[in-house]
Amino acid sequence: MRKVTGGYGANVYVINNVQSPVSSRQQAEKPTEATHEPAKKEAEAITLSSEKELLSSYNTYEQPASPYVRFKQLIADKKLRNKIYGIWLAHTSYLKNVYDKDVLLNAGVTAIMTTFKANKVRNPAGYFNGVLDRMLDRLYYADVYEIFS
Repeated sequence: MRKVTGGYGANVYVINNVQSPVSSRQQAEKPTEATHEPAKKEAEAITLSSEKELLSSYNTYEQPASPYVRFKQLIADKKLRNKIYGIWLAHTSYLKNVYDKDVLLNAGVTAIMTTFKANKVRNPAGYFNGVLDRMLDRLYYADVYEIFS
């Protein structure tokens, strides 16, 4: 407390720099030899180079057990995958009695591929929402115009 101004003064901090002893690395008993074979990779998210593989695997007769499994194959980030899957469920919940489940899943997969192809997307979940909304609208309008023609 300062008696002259009646308030607190500046705080003074003293930092003691204590250095711990640095441990040295131990030498390996048997060094690892370099090979020409690539390292084994774990499952990765979709990239533009694997789009052809994705489309060819999607057109096979073996389909995943559920749409979530398909989304899991496409998106590695769990948080983003759950957001996108929730958006897909919200959009398709009213349409599942009208359209075949494979048509709705195909719209979702195409919207995911369109989202990840786009450049400089700040919010992938929001972009996916817009793309899927437009795709489902086009699907609906195609059916409506087919009925009236």
